[in-house]
Amino acid sequence: MEKAIEMINNAENEIYVRLFPKAYQRLDEYLTQADKRGVKIRYIAMGKIPERFDVQVIHPGHETLIKTIGGRSFDIITDKQEALVGIFEIGNEDQAPINWTRNQWFIIANRDSLRHDFYHCFLEKTLDHNQPLTDKEKQIYKTIKADN
Repeated sequence: MEKAIEMINNAENEIYVRLFPKAYQRLDEYLTQADKRGVKIRYIAMGKIPERFDVQVIHPGHETLIKTIGGRSFDIITDKQEALVGIFEIGNEDQAPINWTRNQWFIIANRDSLRHDFYHCFLEKTLDHNQPLTDKEKQIYKTIKADN
């Protein structure tokens, strides 16, 4: 978590995050401080957490994802410059394969993966559940769409 905290503390413009609640609890204080500094937080919650950020959604199917993917995913992309991604595998959390990089192609691909999770949330709500997007969700959609 030290590298995640360092990245969050050093972010100047944006942070894309996809975290399960356990990791969120450890990083909430730092993400909130970054938000107060004016850093744009783009948050995909992999479970129920307090709604703290302007651009925040709960990933659909979060209840079964740990079993589906074999653990808790962990994704942080800061300022389009650094990525810290991986998974806390079930039963092997202490040996978690978490990777840090400044490789631009890796960062672009992972950041786009997170952006597409926002779309996934909206598509599931509208197509699978036949529910309209709220005004806030429409604003989030516009923000993510314009966020190249």
